[in-house]
Amino acid sequence: MEIKLNDSTVVKVENNQAEIISDGKYKLVIIMEKNKVTAKYSDVILTIEFSKFDTEKIARKIFSIVRTTHKFSIVIIQKALMILSVVLSIDELYAEILKKLKKAKENENIELFLKIYELLEKS
Repeated sequence: MEIKLNDSTVVKVENNQAEIISDGKYKLVIIMEKNKVTAKYSDVILTIEFSKFDTEKIARKIFSIVRTTHKFSIVIIQKALMILSVVLSIDELYAEILKKLKKAKENENIELFLKIYELLEKS
């Protein structure tokens, strides 16, 4: 998935990784794990552990490794973190739905499939 944040900056999200690309050549990579974010810029790697996911605090810490480039802002990094967080949440929800559907199929729960079909048909 690719999202344009402004005229010169895009965020590419795949799995648990976001690439922020500025001016088509400056790339900041953010990898999100359960309680940890790793940021990579050029040959610098920064790992930030957290107990509460606070995009502003994390973005400020990541900004410290890209500050001198003047190509990334705290707001841009924060937006990328939010997008990555939402994508990961959707992926987790999707996996959970598939797990429940598989279980319903194994149990031959036709009623559940009919309810899901009705719900999808309404939307």
